[in-house]
Amino acid sequence: MRSNQAVSEIVGAILIFAIIVTAVGILYFKFMPVIVGEFDNLRYENAKDEIVELKELIERVRMGLEPSTTKFITIEGGRLTLNKSSFVIIVDGQTFDLGRLDLEVGSRMLTLETGVFEKGNSIPVYSPVVIKTPERIYIPLYNLSGSLSAGGNRYHLTLIFRGVESVEGVSQLVIRSQYCEAWKWTLNESQIPYMDNCPNSIIISSPGNITVSIYTIEVR
Repeated sequence: MRSNQAVSEIVGAILIFAIIVTAVGILYFKFMPVIVGEFDNLRYENAKDEIVELKELIERVRMGLEPSTTKFITIEGGRLTLNKSSFVIIVDGQTFDLGRLDLEVGSRMLTLETGVFEKGNSIPVYSPVVIKTPERIYIPLYNLSGSLSAGGNRYHLTLIFRGVESVEGVSQLVIRSQYCEAWKWTLNESQIPYMDNCPNSIIISSPGNITVSIYTIEVR
């Protein structure tokens, strides 16, 4: 009799343990994607803060406040790549390929292309500087040069000012960018008229009234 009771207690304990393990497994599979998703969102938001801070540093270098500077950028397990072929401008028929920085975190991407843009978002994270006066339109653009490709968690960046090329009296500026919609948003905010050829390009026309300045910043 005692032997049967002992067996029953063992079986009961095993059943309770099995129920607990099953419950924990159900909770794990139910809530783990939520936890992972929140962690990924946090990584992405941190990466966004980093690239905005990098944009502000580049602006200081562009304006001559610092001829060169360095920064430890947290990549959050993503990849930072200097892309030389995806940002093109045409200034009165003359073509310029401008470098940009892409920061991929998981399946999402942020790009520093004079402004800071977010893949799939038509509103810039940080708008490019575009200035309109009654007499003139002034558009400063970054050309980020180098051969950077870095992954991991942190990377030590060096930014060096390499010169500026200004073209005055421009009548037509064509901007070709995968972030065409975000450029449109910027121009709308600055009340600058344009021809909409998105998703391929936008065209700004103002006979002899556009100044385009291309600031080359080496990134390494």
